Amino acid sequence: MNKKRLMTSVACLAVATIGLLTACGEAPQDPYVNATKSNFEELLSNKEKYVRLAEDIELDNRLVLDQYVGEIDLNNKTLSIKNDASQNPNGILKATKSDLVLKNGKLNSTSDQLTLVAAENSKVSLNNVKLTNEKGAGIGAFTGATVKLNGTSIDVADQALATNNAEGGKGQSFVVENGSEVKSKETTVYLSANTNLTVKNSKIIGKTPIHVLLGFVDISNSTLKTEGAETKSLDVQNLKVTNGPQDLSDGSAILVRANWYTDRVEHTQGEDDLGLTLSNVTFDNGDAVDVSVYNLKEVTGSARKEADADQYSKVKTYLKTLDGVTYKFYKVTNDAATEDNA
Repeated sequence: MNKKRLMTSVACLAVATIGLLTACGEAPQDPYVNATKSNFEELLSNKEKYVRLAEDIELDNRLVLDQYVGEIDLNNKTLSIKNDASQNPNGILKATKSDLVLKNGKLNSTSDQLTLVAAENSKVSLNNVKLTNEKGAGIGAFTGATVKLNGTSIDVADQALATNNAEGGKGQSFVVENGSEVKSKETTVYLSANTNLTVKNSKIIGKTPIHVLLGFVDISNSTLKTEGAETKSLDVQNLKVTNGPQDLSDGSAILVRANWYTDRVEHTQGEDDLGLTLSNVTFDNGDAVDVSVYNLKEVTGSARKEADADQYSKVKTYLKTLDGVTYKFYKVTNDAATEDNA
């Protein structure tokens, strides 16, 4: 056999083996099905794996994807939802038991609630997506879900990345990486359930960029910037709030309320359920300290028991090992929060 012909045959066989060509010399098949407003929801309902927006689409109702595995290529278009907060209280999309990729476009909601929800062990990735919500929040991860942001921006009024202590679900996580920028006018990342937050080579911006009650925070080669926050002391009533962070900011980039919460659904006494790991973090927060830590163990209403791990001591000990990070510690009683200089 001619050597040149043999080499061509082998190359064709290799390419065909990995499924990129239908036959030797043919162009790769496009796996995506184009979607318009008229067929978009039907395609997803039928579990179409690769869907590409052919136009901007405004949804009438929130999408609920259950056990869906696939990709939605926004194709530099915008996926939005009608401005009706009463009809659509939770924004554009909810994914349950799904493995979903959203890429290359915009998500926009004007709901006063979350724009996107990942639940029941779903894996949701946003690659090169711009998510905006001028009235409400960004993405919620509940019941073991994982949310990954890759080169993605979020700009919302309320929490950009949020958890819910009543939902529970150990193992849920947020991964923010590769130049992502996450921004809120209030608390940006709110961890109230046993959640892992990993931030790499990215930026978090807000009144309080990160607010932690439960979970593990690992930040490297990233920037935390406070915007619109006043450097101030917090009173006990604010620190005791149980229905969300509200306007709980003291100017610090990371605010920790230690020894206040347990995971309501999956809590084991004595377990390690809060921690910080900071490496090469740039803090841009004016004259405020980088990290403030409040010990609420003695405050009426604390869910922590004597057998539970002491979150406050653990975080305090760790922060004191760091160079170039400023911090303040507070002991909180029913009457006042006083600085702990010990």
